[in-house]
Amino acid sequence: MRLVNYLIENLELSSFDNKFMKTIKDYERMYLREKEGTYYTIIDDNKKIGIIGFNTSKDNKPFLQIAIHQDYRNIGYFEKSIKTLVKKYKFKRVFSDISKKNQVAIEVHEKMGFERITDDINVDKRLYNVDIRMYKDF
Repeated sequence: MRLVNYLIENLELSSFDNKFMKTIKDYERMYLREKEGTYYTIIDDNKKIGIIGFNTSKDNKPFLQIAIHQDYRNIGYFEKSIKTLVKKYKFKRVFSDISKKNQVAIEVHEKMGFERITDDINVDKRLYNVDIRMYKDF
């Protein structure tokens, strides 16, 4: 197995491409709310890497949505994309709802420092009983 030191320098958020999203494995797991949220296509070196965006709760808390194309996973795009979105919107805290069945996504969120929600953090009641809610402070 060859390790590649991949430098992500030219990451940008471009207009959302719904057709590209449908090429991402398991994209249908996302609870995308295009009319309620703000979404982008993640571009690096003129290549479409994934999609990222957010929608907000009634009290303006941002809920993250992200999917990295299967050809570009485990390179660092997940973390870099989230940090780019957080910087653009100056978020102090973001939330993410993840299916309990999506263990890979849970592990990636935890690796980046996301924590599971505890009862003392008040967020609106949009959580389905098959989801885990996580958050991260920036």
